[in-house]
Amino acid sequence: MENNSALLDSLLVRDAVMDMHGEKYLHDEVLQSINLEDQLLVVKAIAKSKGDLFFVKASGLYDCGIGAGRIGRKFVNTFKNIARGDKLTYGRYVFNPYIEVLISAVVKFDLRSYGFSLRSLDEELVPLSHAEFLVAILNDAVRYIRDEIGLPQFARKINSHCRSANKNTKTLYNFVDGLFDRHSRLLVLRVDLGYAESFCRGDRAVNRTDIRLHREKLWSVARANPIFKYLVGYVWKLEWKPLKGYHFHMAFFLDARHVQQDITYCRLIGELWSRVVTGYKGGYWNCNRDKDSYPERVLGVVHRGDIYRRGKLKKALSYLTKADIISKLKGNVKEKNFGKSEIKKLNSMRKRGGYASVRSEK
Repeated sequence: MENNSALLDSLLVRDAVMDMHGEKYLHDEVLQSINLEDQLLVVKAIAKSKGDLFFVKASGLYDCGIGAGRIGRKFVNTFKNIARGDKLTYGRYVFNPYIEVLISAVVKFDLRSYGFSLRSLDEELVPLSHAEFLVAILNDAVRYIRDEIGLPQFARKINSHCRSANKNTKTLYNFVDGLFDRHSRLLVLRVDLGYAESFCRGDRAVNRTDIRLHREKLWSVARANPIFKYLVGYVWKLEWKPLKGYHFHMAFFLDARHVQQDITYCRLIGELWSRVVTGYKGGYWNCNRDKDSYPERVLGVVHRGDIYRRGKLKKALSYLTKADIISKLKGNVKEKNFGKSEIKKLNSMRKRGGYASVRSEK
């Protein structure tokens, strides 16, 4: 299978422009319109399917159509959207291996050039020879996807793609259990910290260096800010999306013996990020304000002895460790996308300068 860089290179079109670093790219808005989660499900369904997904609906030599079942129709809609992805930003993305196979099939069989659509499957009639030709191409593409996914190297790619996420999930679960070992009840806060729209795209968009500096500044400010007086731990996940740009999914854990106003604390943290840490570039989302939408109300106060809710909490927080379907290659790609604070030993939990002493993990 062609490597990802070559695939994306082949998807470039004449609309490419140059960014401030001289790198060729196109608008990220197009990528945002592609539902990669749906495409991932379709490719997995194709891998499990059997036989041809497309067939000729013949009613004569000149009035023939293309027939397809549910998976085949979804496949057509999927690579039609990939065709819209002509404007994928060059050299900046790494995809889930399943999506890489899909892109590879679209390019290898030049599926973009035939103008397939769900409407054409239902309404357009072509000569028998042309219908047979198109059906053969579509079924060849399906077989190619199955063959690629069945290769040992694909399994290795999937394992590599998921290895870090699995490790982070185990780390997260141990971290949460460690906090409950030390505290009888925790106030669980979930807040997403990102940037105002004008700083998510274009020449003013924040980069990996900005993100790292803002994260470090947040931890620095937290050491002497009364908002974090009863902070006992936190975890974070850095994510990137085409329209939202870089943003953090954060979970903060406070000692619930002393504080219970979870929605207020999330708002205060968000405003601190927006105004002080980022200099009014930032924005935030207060997840605790919608905590009733979470299963079993896992946000807010959770007691050590409530094993059921603790389990639901860990499962909900595992979103912070999931493997990304797409990530943006910008700056030092070896930088961490997940982190947590250290858990202090029981005999060393003390205050510093009147506020909680919580150190970021090195």
